[in-house]
Order: sequence, then structure tokens, then C-alpha cells
Amino acid sequence: MKRLIIAMFAPCLLMLVSCANGPNVNVKMLDRLGDFDASQGNYVGAIEEYDKAIRWNPHDGETYIKRGFAYEKLGDDQRAISDYTKAIEIFPNDPELYVMRGIIYAKTGENQKAIYDYSRAIELDPLNRDAYIHRAEIFKRSGNIELSDGDLQKAATLK
Repeated sequence: MKRLIIAMFAPCLLMLVSCANGPNVNVKMLDRLGDFDASQGNYVGAIEEYDKAIRWNPHDGETYIKRGFAYEKLGDDQRAISDYTKAIEIFPNDPELYVMRGIIYAKTGENQKAIYDYSRAIELDPLNRDAYIHRAEIFKRSGNIELSDGDLQKAATLK
């Protein structure tokens, strides 16, 4: 199996090595190599590839999202937040990005920032069930049962 994987990716690696220092870097291939590493649970390797892709194309929001997810899997919450924030700068109207960042804010105890992100996600997509559920958890944790119940009731009406 390893030989098959190596055989599949060897031409890609050769292409990357041959142009790694020049202007013809294949950013999509770097991104795909990062995706492959992430799919294998090699988040450190994925981050290395995403770093290279971002260096050559710093305006690719998708790569920031993927690298943020890899950082999140490694438990590096601050770097994950930083990457999700950069992705939000590129895609300011994507409610899922606010939910993703809100989850980490909640995990790190930054409840007000989490509430802001969940509320922003709901503002962008009033049918975002996950945002209501996550915000309800924060409200409940902070002792605001009435707001928590309201969000849970709203979430129950959504699919």
C-alpha cells in the first residue's frame, strides 16, 4: 500500500522539488499534499504544506481554514483562531467560519467572543441550527437559562 501511495505522489513531489524555489510553484499541489497529510492524521505535515501554499498564495482562504483545522486537531487553539480569523477576513459572510471560531473561543473560556461569533453566524444565516445550539451552551454555562432555552427552542424548529 505504501508503494502505491509513493508511486501516486512521486511525480507530484518531483514537480514540487523542481519548482520549489521558483515563481512556478504549484500552490494547488502543495494544498493537496497538505490535504493528504491531514487525511492520514499527519497534521504536522499538513501544516508544513499549508504553510508553503499560504506563503505563495496568502489570499487563499480555504487553505487558512484547513490549516486552522489542523492546528485545532493538534490542540493549538490560538493558531487555529488566528487562521479562522484570517479566513473570516477573506470570507466575511461565511457563517460556518464564525461557528468554527466560536467553538474554539468557547473551549478556551472566551465566552463573550464565542457568543459574538455564534450571534454573527445567526445574523448571516438565521437557519444555522449549530450556531443556536452552541450559543445556548454558552448562555447556560454563564447562568442565563432563559436565553439558553430560547436558543434551544429555536434550534429545535430547524433541521
